[in-house]
Amino acid sequence: TGIRTNFHTFAIGGQVAGVMFQEYYEGIGGTAIADLTNNPAYLANNPTTFRLVGSTDTGADHGDNYGSRLSGYILPTETANYTFQFVSDDAGYVDLSTDETRANATRLASETPGCCANIFSGTRTLEAGKAYFFVGVFKEGGGGDYWRLSWRNNGSIPNYTIIPGANLAYLYSLSITQQPASVTVDPNTDPSATAVFTVGAKAGGAAQAIKYQWEKSSDGGTTFNPVAGATSATLTYSAVLGDNGAKFRAVATLLGNFQSVTSSVATLTLLADTTAPTVLSVRGVRTLDGVRVKFSEAMAASAQNTASYTVINTNGSPFTVSTAVLGADQRTVILTVTPSYPQGTWLNVAIANVSDPSGNTMSPTNFTFQTWTVGIGSVIFDTYLGLSLNPVIQDLTNAPAFPNSPSETFHIASMDSRRFYPDNSHEGYGGRMTGYLVPPLSANYNFYIQSDDASKLFLSTDSTEANKVELAFEPGCCEPYTAHGMSNITLTAAGQYYIEAIYKEGTGGDYVQVAAKLTADPTDPNTLSTIPGAYLSSLADPVGASVSFTLQPANTNSAAGGSVTLTASASGTNDYGDYGQLVYQWQQFVGGVWVNILLANSASYTTTPLAAGDCRQYRVVAYIPGANATSSVATVVGPGVLTIVADSATTAIISWSGCPGILQSATTITGPWTDVPGATSPWSVSTTGSAKFYRTR
Repeated sequence: TGIRTNFHTFAIGGQVAGVMFQEYYEGIGGTAIADLTNNPAYLANNPTTFRLVGSTDTGADHGDNYGSRLSGYILPTETANYTFQFVSDDAGYVDLSTDETRANATRLASETPGCCANIFSGTRTLEAGKAYFFVGVFKEGGGGDYWRLSWRNNGSIPNYTIIPGANLAYLYSLSITQQPASVTVDPNTDPSATAVFTVGAKAGGAAQAIKYQWEKSSDGGTTFNPVAGATSATLTYSAVLGDNGAKFRAVATLLGNFQSVTSSVATLTLLADTTAPTVLSVRGVRTLDGVRVKFSEAMAASAQNTASYTVINTNGSPFTVSTAVLGADQRTVILTVTPSYPQGTWLNVAIANVSDPSGNTMSPTNFTFQTWTVGIGSVIFDTYLGLSLNPVIQDLTNAPAFPNSPSETFHIASMDSRRFYPDNSHEGYGGRMTGYLVPPLSANYNFYIQSDDASKLFLSTDSTEANKVELAFEPGCCEPYTAHGMSNITLTAAGQYYIEAIYKEGTGGDYVQVAAKLTADPTDPNTLSTIPGAYLSSLADPVGASVSFTLQPANTNSAAGGSVTLTASASGTNDYGDYGQLVYQWQQFVGGVWVNILLANSASYTTTPLAAGDCRQYRVVAYIPGANATSSVATVVGPGVLTIVADSATTAIISWSGCPGILQSATTITGPWTDVPGATSPWSVSTTGSAKFYRTR
């Protein structure tokens, strides 16, 4: 529908005269435009707040660490040649179209990088009675902040002047481009009974951001009520008993509530459920006091009856099931058991008399599984999102969610938060790494921490968190390892020492990294790598975790004084899917036992030089959280040594070394060669009779 401004008729849905539209994206550090335009909230057109501004001057000092987008239409009253003056704090730009369309907007002026310098445009001819779309952004770090656009022309505006509201308008439109389709769900083939509805909407004019709210009617379409949390263009809905015939529609609304449109109605058909539920998985919990049972479909209240579950260990000792709580997905039940169990315990859970909402009762079943167990290769990394932008540790440690209700949990293969958050895109959160340090040697160690922003490092005198001691505190940001650490800490090889690092991110860069070295090691601490997974361990869930070798180390030979490189490769999967942070530990067979080789923690290992007669055996262990696997044995052989010394007129003594060191003989130098039965070095042979030749294999 066309609408009339003072100057022109536009095929547009509506207008707000005398203003431009300003969006705020809060909590974004940095001063570069890319810090705003690459932010997920900006890319999703999801600003924190917005407002209408009555001129092309935002005013000053809204705050720090945010970005802003401005949009609208310039409505000139005079046909003339115009030039523009632009200034922003910090970096910013403005694009101006040759007409009322967004597609024809080009860069008018840009202040990037930098701040606060007047930037002048080239000449643009604007016609009275027409509308010209514009859009601009600016990125504020700290201090002053503003965005201003002035104009002048060769007519009645001889001096640069902020464009007033009389020459501005916010024009907008909104329409449905794709109507949601009706869906039929068969819970017998899809136990999750998932229905997916999608709507398409298009914003026009200066509008970009669209909000969605799905609504549901259970009375045939007479009344509709909002579906909680259903605020995107696609609704993924898990149908429950009674949803057959339910109606769904979407309401799309422009940011600012300038215009709303409602989609057509889609119907959900839910077929009768005649299939009994099954158990998909049973596993322990990180706190070692519960069991997590996941069913194939939504469950009825019977799934919360503690009498439906029997938990025993492999010795037959029972646990008391004190609670059974159905999760928000209606498919997962968390059992709390007493007493708590040791890590790595094997449990058996028997389940009976549980039903789905349609009354289908599951056949009795039982599962045997191993609970969370401590394994080499990682620490647990917990994050706590949605905290303040203050970079102080107390804002993490005083948060209600800390430490038992993290937003995210992951295992990382070194004490480096970059293994999970590789960039600086997260703001206003805290992080916590926990696990066990497993020293490779009995010695004194130095520990160091560096972070952005504040952080603390703790180490226990044993494996318990209760005995942890604060080693270092970084109150600010970004200082090197040498600024925050502790020296001469005595540790025992292969012991387990609880270790913890916490940090609080405000804005901008964010990481925490922990390093260690032997006290006697003269290496500059600032050049150290973070503590690798080979010397860390943590609790992990072994259910569904596995490691397999895709390349085994191969047997090989070496010249005297030479080294060889052995290579292996493995892959692993666990709760995270295909887990790429594998940790390797090469071992050598020495004195009848396998011994870890210090610092041999990559997929390849280069041996020390081999002497003549050396015969060594190597293997590698690959670790992921919850599982590990050991490669086949590779034998590395140096050149063999064989000597023959006359012992008498009729005998000689043959001595040899090498691997495998089996003596062979032949009547000609070209063979055939046969093993000498029972021969061990030194070995006496007769020198009488026909000639014989000897070698080892």
